[in-house]
Amino acid sequence: MTRDEFIKMVSEIYGVNAEFPWFDYPNYAVFRHAQNAKWFAVLMDVKSEKIISRVRSENSDENGEILGVNALLNLLENHDKIDIINLKFSEKFAGECGFLGEMIESDALFSAYHMNKKHWLSVALDLAQPRLVRNLLGMSFELTQKKSRKK
Repeated sequence: MTRDEFIKMVSEIYGVNAEFPWFDYPNYAVFRHAQNAKWFAVLMDVKSEKIISRVRSENSDENGEILGVNALLNLLENHDKIDIINLKFSEKFAGECGFLGEMIESDALFSAYHMNKKHWLSVALDLAQPRLVRNLLGMSFELTQKKSRKK
């Protein structure tokens, strides 16, 4: 999936346009809820060197063998920058929605770049299947929308 396809998907599904709030990072886009202004997605082009060592260390066993992220490492090693999206995440929510298995199988996912790694994850757009991106985007949108007050 390309960044333009992602921007179009968000616009078509949620009626939200990309905002480009950072002068120093003109390709970084934020997508937020209209009613509460909370972010539900951040699109960035990130230098591979900022991600590659963390991906290696987080995905290696006690012998230093890299496990399950060969496609992601190949992408990082062969590109100066990659397009990623950060999305809000809940393992429980993903399990309830039935796509946790698809997430586990995907090389496109890694712990969030520049966000709370417990509650956010990053997706390498070049490796991501559109269906998985749509599912993760929906989860992020739901997890960040305004909560109704209980009486």
